[in-house]
Amino acid sequence: MLEKENRWINRQTFNTLISGSIDGNADSATRLKTAKKIAGVAFDGTAHINLPGVNMAGNQSTTGNAGTATKLATARNINGVAFDGTKDIDTGVGLGLKLVAILQTSVHQLAETYFWAVDGSTLETKLYLNTRCRLIEPGKTKLLLLDHIATASRFKPLGKYSVTSSSSPDSFTTETTIRIHYPSHGVSTGSTKTFRLGGLIYREVGCSFDGHAYNADAVYYTYLLTLNDALSSRSAPVMTSSTGNYYPYNNAYGSRTLLSDHDAVLVNTDQVSYRKIFFNVVDNQQDEARSVDMVTIMVYDI
Repeated sequence: MLEKENRWINRQTFNTLISGSIDGNADSATRLKTAKKIAGVAFDGTAHINLPGVNMAGNQSTTGNAGTATKLATARNINGVAFDGTKDIDTGVGLGLKLVAILQTSVHQLAETYFWAVDGSTLETKLYLNTRCRLIEPGKTKLLLLDHIATASRFKPLGKYSVTSSSSPDSFTTETTIRIHYPSHGVSTGSTKTFRLGGLIYREVGCSFDGHAYNADAVYYTYLLTLNDALSSRSAPVMTSSTGNYYPYNNAYGSRTLLSDHDAVLVNTDQVSYRKIFFNVVDNQQDEARSVDMVTIMVYDI
């Protein structure tokens, strides 16, 4: 028996039980000194417990949001149509229409154009755009280039290259200088190479602008749009619009150009398969193919 306070640095072994007050925490215990409640049920560690609504009959009051669910507690309207997550809905105001693709691009009548090599990954050219360069967003807009010699009855696409800069003078001229990022273009710095212009692609969602469609009489200036997914019908609705054929210089609205009230153009489309749509742009007065700064094509499925 010890009659005064002692301190042990190393582990000690005792042959009989120790009684009395011991401060600190044990590594483990068979029972909690004070029972705690789990979901309202007392637990002291000496026996298993059951929770109503979890592993036995009953209800468990819970709050918060589940990470996922198969149904919304409260249905919400999307374009005026109730949606609770249990099934697909039609937001086409009862028409059964679904927008599946949108293309916004310029077209240039497949013009042969010289590009100068600024360095090993940059090419520069001058385009004649009625809207000057105000539709171009460097870093977002891409330029589709085509081979300048037709093979297999079309000018095949070579690639889509990011426009890195664009500029045009504050004057009546429509000359616009653009640069594109074209890695490993193979043109010696200071030298030129000829391409055919597909178009400046401003927006391309659910589809791909693939440039020239076919090299033949009467369809020479027809272009090809390829959908990412096949349509369910061979007669899907297609909506189109286009910028005009002439924009006089006018800075009244800070845009440097304003749409003329003549020289209107039309966009014609032809769905040739479940995934391919041909289109062309023509002058409404002279019945000739035209170059325009932006064509918008929206394709719907039924």
